[in-house]
Amino acid sequence: MKTIWKIIAVVIFILMAVASPAARQPSPLYAQSADAGNIVHLQVNNCNNNGICEPQFGENYLGCPLDCPGNPPPPPPPVHHPSANHSLDPYNISVTVNEDLTALITWNTYDASVGYLSWGRTAETADGTIAEINFGIEHAIQLTSLQPNSQYFFKIETRSEDGRHGQSSVYSFITPSLISSPQNITDFHFQLVGQDILLLWQNPNDPNFQKTIILRSDIFYPNDPQGPGLIYEGQGTTTLDQRVKVFHDYYYTAFAEDIYGHYSSGVTLHVRLIPYTEKLASSTSSVLPTIIQLSDIGIEQNRHQVYFSNGIAEIEKNIPIRFFIGESALPTGTNEIILNIENEFAPGSFTSSLMRTTVNDHVYEATVPAFTSLGQYRFLISALNKKNQTIGQAGGILEVIKQKSFCWYCYLWEIYKADYYVAYFFGFLDYLGWLVIHI
Repeated sequence: MKTIWKIIAVVIFILMAVASPAARQPSPLYAQSADAGNIVHLQVNNCNNNGICEPQFGENYLGCPLDCPGNPPPPPPPVHHPSANHSLDPYNISVTVNEDLTALITWNTYDASVGYLSWGRTAETADGTIAEINFGIEHAIQLTSLQPNSQYFFKIETRSEDGRHGQSSVYSFITPSLISSPQNITDFHFQLVGQDILLLWQNPNDPNFQKTIILRSDIFYPNDPQGPGLIYEGQGTTTLDQRVKVFHDYYYTAFAEDIYGHYSSGVTLHVRLIPYTEKLASSTSSVLPTIIQLSDIGIEQNRHQVYFSNGIAEIEKNIPIRFFIGESALPTGTNEIILNIENEFAPGSFTSSLMRTTVNDHVYEATVPAFTSLGQYRFLISALNKKNQTIGQAGGILEVIKQKSFCWYCYLWEIYKADYYVAYFFGFLDYLGWLVIHI
């Protein structure tokens, strides 16, 4: 009998325990550190499978799906596997040309691949090939020991691990010049003095300036400072051309020569004497000019290249500007290249300069004097054939900004990249000079 009452008491105790709210709480487990004697509470949530979702007790879909039915979490994104139909052609191709005559060429591919970069001085890119070692989707190859003021061509071929191939078009870039071309003269214009032509100009503000040379032609602008047609040579700022005729075209080019024997690209001027009663008929060309891309035109200041953004190139005031363009970017049949830049002192009027080959026969360049006023100034580059017809053009805007402040950490980085200790010494002296001026 006692045994029966004991059994009944145990059953009643169990039922009371189950009905108690404390029994419905998750049972905490404890783990004791053997070396520190600290007790760490590790609470484990239960799932009582009673058909009621009780998040206050830690029930959720993942741990208790019968009590908490719902939508499962989204599956992880699928892993990308190369597809036989996925192109391996390079994209996002970029070229960074450095002052140390190296060029870093980067690109991307959609699938992992290795790249083979062929380069050369012509579009055949036959001078050499550089291959990557590792497969990847981000690629970079550096060309070193390049020649200054030279045009280089390259193309990229790719190969994936499963044998697929891709390739790019042929691209080109131009390395910086180690020899700075002399600045052109400025404000080259004329006045009539009776039946004579008075030429006026301003010599460049350059300590290396030696003299101005002016040549004249009856056909087109002279492009060789040592060629025929010399009418002036010296350090003056005016000269009188007395051998002129009415209804005749005269083409003048003025070159600046420095103490090292280097010539500027030349500034041009076209004069035709017409009586007041005579009207000059407008000339039209039957040739439709080809559009030259701004990406093919280079601009440098202090040997740092400036790039176009939405047709605008930001240049600093009080620093001469070097324009250059590769021969491959010009239309077939180009004989002369004229650079027209809006005059900062006479908005709406333009100063014309020749772009000539100086150091390298495949690159045309012109160095123009610095702007001294802030603002936007238009420029136009025209390619002319032997009939003096415009067969190619490119236009853009120069936005003159203030000179950038001294960047001491940028300068230290350039010194850090140098391979010789002389750069450290002169960089330190330059920094001390800056401190003396600004403190």
